[in-house]
Amino acid sequence: MNSGLQVGQEVRHFFNRWTPDGWEPGEERAIVVDPCVQNDPVYAGDVELKVDGVLNRVFTSLRNIQPII
Repeated sequence: MNSGLQVGQEVRHFFNRWTPDGWEPGEERAIVVDPCVQNDPVYAGDVELKVDGVLNRVFTSLRNIQPII
């Protein structure tokens, strides 16, 4: 599957974050680490991102990504 993304590409990542007031939309800049995960059965087909200040690996669906041109 070709997502059209490239390793090292900067993207906007859209997500929902839990707060005391409920779910709120969020947006952050990220760098593509793997445009289409294939070697992990849980995240196969997702995009792996590197987000500044986040130590954990970040995986998301392609529909939550917008390339920054």
